[in-house]
Amino acid sequence: GEIFGEMATITHSPRSATATAKSTCRVIALDGSQFQKAIQQTPTFALMLMSIMIDRLRLTLARLTMQKALPDNVVTEERRVFDESTLDEIIAKLGNPALLRYNRGKSILKIGEAGVLMYLPREGRVTITADGRTLEHVGVGGVFGEMALVTRAPRAANAVAETDCALIAVNRTQLRQLVQSNPAFGLSLLKLVAQRLQAVTNRASK
Repeated sequence: GEIFGEMATITHSPRSATATAKSTCRVIALDGSQFQKAIQQTPTFALMLMSIMIDRLRLTLARLTMQKALPDNVVTEERRVFDESTLDEIIAKLGNPALLRYNRGKSILKIGEAGVLMYLPREGRVTITADGRTLEHVGVGGVFGEMALVTRAPRAANAVAETDCALIAVNRTQLRQLVQSNPAFGLSLLKLVAQRLQAVTNRASK
């Protein structure tokens, strides 16, 4: 009922760990094309995988924080998940809602809050921080706030408007609908979470 080896399959990168059978076992193996087909046939599979990887990411961040070893700028470059046309398509599928606007320096998310929305910047840039460290900068085409939305756990980081910005807000029901109507949307989010997990894991191993 569990899964392993998915990160390299999603990000098309080399394996970062070794898996060894500790007892006689049977596994279901999926190559890249089979994995994508599984997502397309059962879009909620992407949300399940995201939940698993987010839990791993939270555990790694918590361990680094306890050890006072959380590095600054865990993700050193902006990860653009969606292009302009995809953002416009998402807005249309959401019924063309008004964008949420925040002035520079305004708090958007705080650690410990309930995660009821995730955000996609349409204008401007946002800084993600935790334990006094900058974890990531999220600009147009990026995503933030998805961790708490998917797992329904409290926020694990703060988000502050680095510049004046306008955001697309997505709730859990809308997220599920977007994944079901467009599996590529789910795959893009899945890849983003996998890349964040890889970045934190790589920093933790140094």
